[in-house]
Amino acid sequence: MPALQDEVPSAARVPKGCRFHPRCPLAFARCKEEEPPPIEVGPLSACWLAK
Repeated sequence: MPALQDEVPSAARVPKGCRFHPRCPLAFARCKEEEPPPIEVGPLSACWLAK
C-alpha cells in the first residue's frame, strides 16, 4: 500500500466517506461517499481495497 501524502486533515473537519480519501493515491469514487468497515488483515484496516 503506498504511503499517504499531503497534510493531515483537521480532526474537527473529517471528510465524508473514508477519512483518508483526500490524500490516498488509491482512492476511488466509493471512498468519497462511504466510510469502509474495519477489516482484520493482520493489523486492523478500514479500506475498500483491503481483502
